[in-house]
Amino acid sequence: MLIHKNLFRKPVIKPLLVLVLLIFGLTIAGCGGSEDVTSENGTSTEQKDQLVLADVTWDSVNVHNRIVGFILEHGYGYPEPQYTFGETLPLLQG
Repeated sequence: MLIHKNLFRKPVIKPLLVLVLLIFGLTIAGCGGSEDVTSENGTSTEQKDQLVLADVTWDSVNVHNRIVGFILEHGYGYPEPQYTFGETLPLLQG
């Protein structure tokens, strides 16, 4: 297999390195913490709104909603979500 020598020239590597460092820097900047986090476990002190999750008669949707509700309540500090039962299309419109 023949590898072309021009592929590994310095002018190609330099912009690629700058691009990788730029993406890395933006990723690190985007993961910065919020200033309103004051408790030792990292949760915010402000009161969060109660979320509403749409349930239908499908068992898989009910399981996924309960998992999401658990994660939101215990991981992100939201109050226990409200589960609204209904049919698919009206729930999607709401």
